Amino acid sequence: YNEYKSYLSRELRMSTVKRHVRDMDQDSVNKLYRNGAFLVVQDMPLNTEFGIDYSSWSTGAKFGGLKMIPPGVHFVFYSAVSKQGNVAPRTGFFHHFKPHEIFT
Repeated sequence: YNEYKSYLSRELRMSTVKRHVRDMDQDSVNKLYRNGAFLVVQDMPLNTEFGIDYSSWSTGAKFGGLKMIPPGVHFVFYSAVSKQGNVAPRTGFFHHFKPHEIFT
């Protein structure tokens, strides 16, 4: 049950992210690509819940961070997830991302 619940939750979150990107016009995407910030995350454990603002994902083996973050204040957070699917309380921080910033 926990595996199914985790899978379903991840799929719903990913479909939400894809829908937001798909709904953006090309000019907005280009502007974010040129002016957005990058958040580089190294050595994040597999299946950690990771997010920014109102979006979260379950990290995979190739997870390395986020790109095209709009300039401004954002809340970045993570939660460890056990093998049984239990999620630890969120830990996070606010950061003011500047245009073109690479934050590690």
